[in-house]
Amino acid sequence: MRIAAIAVLCAVLGCASSSWRAPLHREHPLVGRIWNGTVFVDEQTLDAAVRSAHFVLLGETHDNPDHHALEARLVRVAAQERKPAIVFEMLDVGQQTAIDAAPRTSDAIANAVNWSHSGWPDFSLYRPVFDAALAAGLPIVAGNFTKAQMNAIVKDGPARLPPEVATLLQRQEAPSAEVAEAERAEMRAAHCGQLPEEMLGPMVLAQHARDAQLATRMAGWEPGSILIAGSGHVRTDRGVPVYLAMLARGRSMVSIAFIEVSPTLQTPQEYAAAFHATRLPFDFAVFTPAAQREDPCKALEKRMKRKPAPTVVPRPRSRALS
Repeated sequence: MRIAAIAVLCAVLGCASSSWRAPLHREHPLVGRIWNGTVFVDEQTLDAAVRSAHFVLLGETHDNPDHHALEARLVRVAAQERKPAIVFEMLDVGQQTAIDAAPRTSDAIANAVNWSHSGWPDFSLYRPVFDAALAAGLPIVAGNFTKAQMNAIVKDGPARLPPEVATLLQRQEAPSAEVAEAERAEMRAAHCGQLPEEMLGPMVLAQHARDAQLATRMAGWEPGSILIAGSGHVRTDRGVPVYLAMLARGRSMVSIAFIEVSPTLQTPQEYAAAFHATRLPFDFAVFTPAAQREDPCKALEKRMKRKPAPTVVPRPRSRALS
């Protein structure tokens, strides 16, 4: 079944003639459809899953405005009968004090964390999500490591992991050779083939560490919590859900990814292959048009030429890994 795009998006965006803001591939046959891993479902089924889950994980492409509009809608759905915390990958734990001290408006929080210099896409894209969370009275929680922490983890390895994150990573079984190679391939592609091979392992460790970190920031909220993150972080096979299940056994969760369509991929199974998986690694996948963007590899190539051995994970703009 197809998501009711006018009803869903225009209620959020106030749009007139078009229900989608991202301009590319709007006529793709999967646009607006919701896949639950087996069949297409309607938005009432998706909403029911969100209302009943203790943890809701929403995976986006960071610069796609439709993803943020749909996230905002599901935040409102999740907050109808409770007040879960909302945890943002885009905010780091060093900013939590400033967030808590800021007035409860989106602009005030953006100013408090100096969003305009953060490296994330323009705050106007994220405003609908913050507006929805603040209107519902939800706690705003910084989920990510600080840049200094990330630098240390990439440079020095497991010795620099926070104890709770190190414990979670140790509890997780070592990946198979096939999965390990897929992770390295994804990291290589996410950085446009510009990373030295010896950096792939540290970068994969950093990705797992961020997943575990986000899980620790989600787990402690009794009314539950919502995660806003890149779609790679909400993978049910090796993302935040894996670590969250360790921390909160018996608590229900639902992982929802918003996936940009591509003219070369026509079925959910083909998108699964793009994630190096036999099935899409999410409880639900919502297909949307794609955003117009410059080639992220050009800017990264220039940066890597200036600094060939980076000590911090560059933030991909449009990669599923981020």
